[in-house]
Amino acid sequence: MPRKTKRSASGSIALMAVGGLLIIGAIAWFLFMLPGGPTQSAGGQVSNSGQGASVIEDSFPNVERISPQDAWAAFDQGNAVILDVRTPEEYAQGHIAGAVLIPLLELPDRIDELDPNSWIITY
Repeated sequence: MPRKTKRSASGSIALMAVGGLLIIGAIAWFLFMLPGGPTQSAGGQVSNSGQGASVIEDSFPNVERISPQDAWAAFDQGNAVILDVRTPEEYAQGHIAGAVLIPLLELPDRIDELDPNSWIITY
């Protein structure tokens, strides 16, 4: 029976960590994009069912949070920029009208495209 080496064990741990991050990202995506997630009414109000929100917030405790209602109000009044950091393919499938697309992997090279004095809300 073959023995596992340290290299294969550490590779497995890294793979599990990446998988865990992908699962967290998928949960966040589904909570906000599927029915029951944030929706915009005719009056421009955004609502969120709130299901699972504490799980996501607990996962990233140092990230400042804003409610969908406050984000929409700031954006609608011209006080904020909505930054979509998903891939162009994900953006093409659906996005917030007026959102700026800068994929996360391109952000370090394109950060100068954003006004540092603006309130930038990412999703």
